[in-house]
Amino acid sequence: MDEGQRQHYERFRKVSIHYPRYVLDAYGGDFRRAMAHNDEQVAMTIAAWERQHGIGEGHAAGERKAD
Repeated sequence: MDEGQRQHYERFRKVSIHYPRYVLDAYGGDFRRAMAHNDEQVAMTIAAWERQHGIGEGHAAGERKAD
């Protein structure tokens, strides 16, 4: 894991244990682009990705859930 990947994980892990994976899915694996966006932009990108894929689980809102 390089430094950029570690920073991605640490930033988005604060939301939930699974959020870094949702971010990577929505950004097509481009964690550097996700890191360049603010939290609102990331949430909007995840919401668009969820709609495109017929997923309505609310991950974009960054809902904190018990893991």
